Amino acid sequence: RGLQLTRGAHEFLLVSAGLGLGWLAAVCQDIPHARSVAVFAAAVLAALLARQRWSRRAIAPSHPLARLADAPSRELVFSLNGRERRLVDPPPSLTLAEWLRSEGLTGTKIGCAEGGCGACTVIAVGPDGHPRAINACLRLLCGCDGLALTTVEGLGSQGAGYSQVMKAIAEGQGSQCGFCTPGWVTAMSA
Repeated sequence: RGLQLTRGAHEFLLVSAGLGLGWLAAVCQDIPHARSVAVFAAAVLAALLARQRWSRRAIAPSHPLARLADAPSRELVFSLNGRERRLVDPPPSLTLAEWLRSEGLTGTKIGCAEGGCGACTVIAVGPDGHPRAINACLRLLCGCDGLALTTVEGLGSQGAGYSQVMKAIAEGQGSQCGFCTPGWVTAMSA
C-alpha cells in the first residue's frame, strides 16, 4: 500500500530535501550546474515556507484574494494585472517569467536568469499589502499563490496610456537598447 505521510511530515521531508540539495550544491562547487541546483532548492524552500506562513497569517479583508486565504487545494489562485487567474497543477519547476512569456506577456524578459540584471522584474503584492519588486526568473510559479502580480503591461501601454515612470524614462532618454527597460519600469513603480 505504501507509506502514508501527514501533510506536516511531507512538508518536512520536502524542506529537508531542499536544504540538503542546497548544502550539497554549495559544498560541491565543481559539479556542473551546482549553482542552478542551489537556486532551485532555495526557491522550493521559500515557496513552501511562504505558502505555510501566509496560510496561517491573517490577510487584510481588502486584499484582492482575501476570500481564498484558507482554502487548501491543488489550484493556484493569484491576481495578474488586476484579473484573477486560476491554474490547476502547474509544473513545479516552471518559473513565473517563463509562464508570463507563454501567456503573451513578453515585457517580462529573461536576461541573465540569475536575478542580477532586473529584466524580469514584476511587482508582487502579498497579504501585507506592500508592493515589492521580485525577479520573475527566480520565482517559481507555484510560489505565486495568493499574490497580486503586476507586469509592465499592467502599468501602461500605447492604447491605455503610459504610466508616469514610463513617460519619465522616455522623455529623459533613460533607455539604452531597451531590453531591460520594462524591468526597470516595474522596479521603479513598486
